[in-house]
Amino acid sequence: MARSGRVSVQCCGALSSEAGKLASSSDIDRCGRRSEQRLLVIHCDDLGLGHCVNEAAFQAFEEGCITSGSVMAVCPSFSEVVRYASEHTRLDLGVHLTLTSEWSRYRWKPVAPPDEVPTLMDSEGYMWPDTESVVQHADLDEIALELRSQIEAVIAAGLTPTHLDSHMFVLLRSQSLFSVYIELGRKYSLPLVVPLRPGIGRPGMRWSRREFPLDCYFAATREWVPDKWLQHYIECVDPYFPVSIRLRCILRITIRK
Repeated sequence: MARSGRVSVQCCGALSSEAGKLASSSDIDRCGRRSEQRLLVIHCDDLGLGHCVNEAAFQAFEEGCITSGSVMAVCPSFSEVVRYASEHTRLDLGVHLTLTSEWSRYRWKPVAPPDEVPTLMDSEGYMWPDTESVVQHADLDEIALELRSQIEAVIAAGLTPTHLDSHMFVLLRSQSLFSVYIELGRKYSLPLVVPLRPGIGRPGMRWSRREFPLDCYFAATREWVPDKWLQHYIECVDPYFPVSIRLRCILRITIRK
C-alpha cells in the first residue's frame, strides 16, 4: 500500500563539507569531498507532527528523495520517528525546535513542566498559535529552558541529533531569540540551519562554518506554481551546482510525493 502524506522540502545549498554534521560527516568522507566543495542537502522538517507526515518522510528517505530531516519532540508522533530511526541508524536527523502550535484542531504542549514555562502557553495550556504571540509574550529564559528540554528529550529517546533548526523560523524573529538559538548550538555543539537567501543575514552575525554551515537555502514559496516546482528548484540550484540527471530525478520524485 502506498504511503500517504506530503513532505515539506527545503534545498539547503552551498554547504561546505567542513561543517560536517548537517550533511553527515561520514557521507562526506565516503564521497571523498574536499572542504572547498559544495554539497546539496535536501531537507525535510516536521517529522513527528503526525503519522501521515512521518510515513511520507520515511518513504522519501528510503527512495533517496531527501537526505536530511528534523524532528518535533513536542508532537504525539515523535515516538514513531524514534522507532523508525532505531531501525535506520544512518538517518541524518536534527531537532526541529518548536515554540508554536499553529493548527486550530490539533495542538501540542511544551515538553518542559508547564509551571516552569507559563509564558510559552496560551489560556488553554497549548503553545502559542503564531510567531507574533511568541515574540510578544514568551520569556527568553523560559524559551531556553523549553528548547533545552526538547533537545534532551530527543537525546533521551536514543537519537543523536546532527543539527538544530527552527519551526516556523521563530528563532530568527529577533536578535534576542537568535541569541538563544546560537547558545543552544554552542551548548550542544550542533550546527544551526539558518534559512538564508543569497546576501541576507542577521545583523551582527559572525559567520562560523561550524555553527552556520549553509551558504544558501531554497524552499518553495506561495508564489510558486505547483506544476512548475521542478523548474523553480532547478533555477535556484543552477548557480551553485551543476544540475545532473540524478538531481533532476530526485527533485521530480520529491515534488510528486
